[in-house]
Amino acid sequence: MKRTKCSTRPVETVKYLDQPQLEALFRVAKAHPLRDRLLVVLAYRYGLRISEALALRPEDVDLRRGEIRVVGLKGGATRVYALGPDILALLRKYRAEGPFLFASREGERLSRTRAWQLVTGMMREAGIPAGYGPHALRHSLGVHMLDSGLRLEHVKDALRHASIRSTEIYAELSSAARAEYTRVMERSPAIVKVKT
Repeated sequence: MKRTKCSTRPVETVKYLDQPQLEALFRVAKAHPLRDRLLVVLAYRYGLRISEALALRPEDVDLRRGEIRVVGLKGGATRVYALGPDILALLRKYRAEGPFLFASREGERLSRTRAWQLVTGMMREAGIPAGYGPHALRHSLGVHMLDSGLRLEHVKDALRHASIRSTEIYAELSSAARAEYTRVMERSPAIVKVKT
């Protein structure tokens, strides 16, 4: 669990979960109803804003082709993502109740407030401190993608950012990105080296 000041929005603090925290959250979510578990898993694996997750409809999931379509709320970019086998298996077990993938007992779209309560409740059960909410899952994906060696441009695309500037904060948070920066600087013939 790391925190840093966001360079593009200096008054905000970016919070994300490290791998052990996320694994603990997934263990807790497994004991909850499948709808709630899927909300957490999809929000992380596809970097969904909570509003994007709640806007998903059953027809946005194509189990035959193994794809999910996400309409970005900022800029309206639509992306189609391949579903991993673990997510596909969960979605095959799940039956949406109504026109939305995440619906209330009444069949209405699950409210943003209720979704927030569900996710933060599971986070508290997993031992994640107060102050972390669903958006931390999106931030976690950005950092974890860079830690796994993906380029900033790939993270930008996966998170549906309109500008690379919005994505650059993850490079500040990722130890792998910082290490890659150092390697490039040391190897580059364009960088003047100090002679000792």
